[in-house]
Amino acid sequence: MMNVEVTAAGDWFHGMVYASVLAFWKWGPRFDMIILDDCPSPAPLLKLLFRTKIFFYCHFPYQLLIPLRSVREVLIFIEMYLIEGWCMKFCDFIAVNSKFTRCKVQHFLPSLSKRNCSILYPTISADLDACDRRSAVDIVPNNKVMFLSLNRYWPGKKIEVAIQALSILKQKLQRLQWMNIELVVAGSVEHRLSYCANYSKYLKRLSQSLGVSENVKFLENISRAKKATLLAGCRALLYTAPFEHFGIGPLEAMHFGKPVIAVDGCGINETVLPNQTGVLVPFSPSAFADAMASIIADDRLNKVCAARGRDWVNQNFGRDAFDKRLMRLLDLSS
Repeated sequence: MMNVEVTAAGDWFHGMVYASVLAFWKWGPRFDMIILDDCPSPAPLLKLLFRTKIFFYCHFPYQLLIPLRSVREVLIFIEMYLIEGWCMKFCDFIAVNSKFTRCKVQHFLPSLSKRNCSILYPTISADLDACDRRSAVDIVPNNKVMFLSLNRYWPGKKIEVAIQALSILKQKLQRLQWMNIELVVAGSVEHRLSYCANYSKYLKRLSQSLGVSENVKFLENISRAKKATLLAGCRALLYTAPFEHFGIGPLEAMHFGKPVIAVDGCGINETVLPNQTGVLVPFSPSAFADAMASIIADDRLNKVCAARGRDWVNQNFGRDAFDKRLMRLLDLSS
């Protein structure tokens, strides 16, 4: 294979600015309202071009997603602190994905502290049900107890806690029990970002150093079908992010009737019903290990979640519920 040198030109230019100008050139100022999702940066330009109302759906303040490990990242944080709130001031209506996110927006963006941010919970993908659940056996044999960590390979997700918990769990089980336990760590890896690629390598080294590598399987950039298969075949989902603003993964697990073990005190509190669809624990490997051991020893929570989980998700976080909330907010905004 030939080595081709590639030089990127213009990658400093914000894509949403280009999209805003293109939309104005193609359609002109004909809209009653513009809906922005996730990124508020084009709001000032959109307001200038279209002179109409802007509805912004905020997933989480960008400044809080920036790891502060270098001078460059600190400078980016300061830039985002100054710019993000200013851009959101051009939005006439702001919706957020959880009460947890609303608290963070109003606290870290002082200019928005008195703004009324409505709650609009996200929904899950409708194509999860297309999975053939029988194929889960191909990944996890029937005699295996599989715990699933389903998340981006991102340092903030603290996936190492799941591996550390597995190491502690090993000490609680008899040898034959331990041989049937497996942790599957699955999610996307952005190899263009060095800290994501390095984090993936770190997790693999950690499993080896803790002596649990034979019971841990790492899967990267899996398909939707594979994800649904894993959800169908797992015993429980481990969700270790300590500051998760919402979390689609827990909804997907509950949709499949699987209990969620997650950190107490963040956006997960708004989605997981304790002792019905999951367990909320302190942020520590030992707390996760205790919850895992309980689920192995007693399957009552699995039975309750299997009976309750899907209905809970469909009624409160399904597509119909999302559509109704969104249309109600748009009606109030118009």
